[in-house]
Amino acid sequence: MINLHRFIWKQILDITLLLFLVLTGSIVVVLYLSHEAFFYYWDYGGFQSVALSLANDFLQSPLTTLIRIKNSVNLEYNYLYSLPLIPFISILGQSRSSYVLSVAFVYQLPYSMVAGAIATRLVSTNRRAVFWFTAVLAIMTPILWVPTLRAYPDIGGALFLASAIMVFMIDLELNHWWQIILIGFFLAISILFRRHFTFGVIAFFLAGILNSLILFVPKARANRGYNINYLLISWIKIGIIGVVCLITLAIIGWPFLSRIITTDYYSLYSSYSLEPKQIFANFVSNYGWVTWIIAGSGFIIGIITKTLERSATAFILSFGIISLLLWTFFARQNGIHYTLHTTLIIILGLVAFFWTAYILSSSYIRVLALMIITSFIVMNAVIGLTRIKVDHRLRPLFSKSYPPLFRSDCNEVIHLVSYLREITNTTDQIYVVDSSFIMNYDLLLKAEQDLYKQDQKLNIQVTPQIDSRDYYPLELLLKADYLILTTPLQTHLSNPEEQKVVEVVYKAFTENWEISRDFTLLQRQFSLANGANLSIYHRSRPTPLGTALQYFTKTKEFIGNRPANQNDWIIISQPSPISLTQNQDNSFHTEFRFSEGSTKSSLSLLFADKSPEHGKIVGTLKFSTQKCKDTILGIQISDIRGQVVKKNEGTFNNPPMTIDFSFDFIAPEGETLLFYIHRIDNDPFNDDCQTIIDWKLEK
Repeated sequence: MINLHRFIWKQILDITLLLFLVLTGSIVVVLYLSHEAFFYYWDYGGFQSVALSLANDFLQSPLTTLIRIKNSVNLEYNYLYSLPLIPFISILGQSRSSYVLSVAFVYQLPYSMVAGAIATRLVSTNRRAVFWFTAVLAIMTPILWVPTLRAYPDIGGALFLASAIMVFMIDLELNHWWQIILIGFFLAISILFRRHFTFGVIAFFLAGILNSLILFVPKARANRGYNINYLLISWIKIGIIGVVCLITLAIIGWPFLSRIITTDYYSLYSSYSLEPKQIFANFVSNYGWVTWIIAGSGFIIGIITKTLERSATAFILSFGIISLLLWTFFARQNGIHYTLHTTLIIILGLVAFFWTAYILSSSYIRVLALMIITSFIVMNAVIGLTRIKVDHRLRPLFSKSYPPLFRSDCNEVIHLVSYLREITNTTDQIYVVDSSFIMNYDLLLKAEQDLYKQDQKLNIQVTPQIDSRDYYPLELLLKADYLILTTPLQTHLSNPEEQKVVEVVYKAFTENWEISRDFTLLQRQFSLANGANLSIYHRSRPTPLGTALQYFTKTKEFIGNRPANQNDWIIISQPSPISLTQNQDNSFHTEFRFSEGSTKSSLSLLFADKSPEHGKIVGTLKFSTQKCKDTILGIQISDIRGQVVKKNEGTFNNPPMTIDFSFDFIAPEGETLLFYIHRIDNDPFNDDCQTIIDWKLEK
């Protein structure tokens, strides 16, 4: 009866503590979001929008939605994270709070309990108390909350990575086959969740290999028969985990795996890279010096006093240190969601400190230590998630503050969106130069979406933002009917030199380059946060070819290296919506239509690099019907003023359905190369003319 009574009370205590975690998490989310006044753009709004949309679609067509989620592995950012959220969002409703609460319930709370399970492998005494203390500590760690409160789903990837660690620590020698399968599966899912957890997976394997050595050395010394084969067997088991991980990635997300293998992400995102000292300083400030010192002391004292289990502690320390080193010296990117690579070891270090002090101290000291630690945890959480000010001399001791997102200029943004809706048509294209937290293209998109729901009107272009990732700011600028520019220059990277694709357009309009004279500055201006002033320009005339080429020459000189996602050819005029595809062999495929009633009679493509000294363009021109009007197809060598230096073209009167062409050229150094197709007359077509061109530049 006594044992049964004790068992019942333990279950009641477990349920009570679980409810405490749920209630605490809910309160944190609701209170935090209730103090926000913000238009959620970029990552702050993107993941939320996808999840809410899929949850709504699932109610209408479950099978179609599931297929859409499955096929999303073809995308740069897949939708797998949203699948477990759908039931919660369906119940809680279509709002930001419902999305964040869903992420907290599905991923954040389980993460805190997985951390608790891992902690029980470090501290072998009173495991139930260790488990719940760790879970509560995790839920009270402010930096763990910030990615979720900012609407990142990355805690899901961290959950699966932590789950792999938990399973591994059940038996560090991997004597159970199911461990190998589960670990490989969890590691693969963590990478699928968010690509940056590849670094965490690498850290896991390196820590596993190192831990095998740590386990092998003392056994080899104690038993000479314990030879190198045992070490090799351990490494083989770790290798099998890697195979399981790769197989899982291949089965669930082959396009994702293929993209990781073939894409140079390091170069693609090099603009985001910071110096190692900056990355390390960010990691320190995000947690605060007190937290780092306590966590480090916990591991050191626990190892010295043998309070912590030796092998498990060695693996956790190895994993944490390797993760920190990989991120500091290789990934080198700063973002609040990247703190998830080190948060687990910080939490476990705090747990190690408390339980070591608890085990080694008298009852009086235990109570005092518990009061001090509890006070610090609560104080640190409040400082980390609110706008409470701390003396600048004490500030580095506590977690970096991430208060609720708040814009003091929300009304001005509302007026801006309303004004743009008044002066533009749905066909008018709007180019937003700015790329900062004060103004950017996605902010305007999300603001109109929030304010007008389904009645969206503004045609806002997705403009280039980052040098290493995007493309030259030429094609969209030539299409723009309106241009939005805020002074001073609006960039968001720590190194604004990596956003020259933004700065060059800013310079063109603030320094009165020739291309800016094709626009007229409107009188209405808007005052944004931090003294920023927003202006709107309206196109008054098409940009001449010479002006476009002069601007492009200056742009290339100013930016330097060609942006990574810039095609070899840039559209500088077009008759209709057009598809332009660059194939793996550097050939191109384009489709467009000279539409009925259209007077836009030219497609012109500009070679993005300097023209080669000699070469030829070869390919095939196809028409959809014999009724297509007469056309001219050719190439043009121009100087930087747009003056024609050389031409090589063919005129096709009443052309056949398919035409093979080849145009040779010799270009003086520094000249530009254009490839074009023109209608011979400017009368509107009586019939639509679908046109397809496949071509390649041979140097």
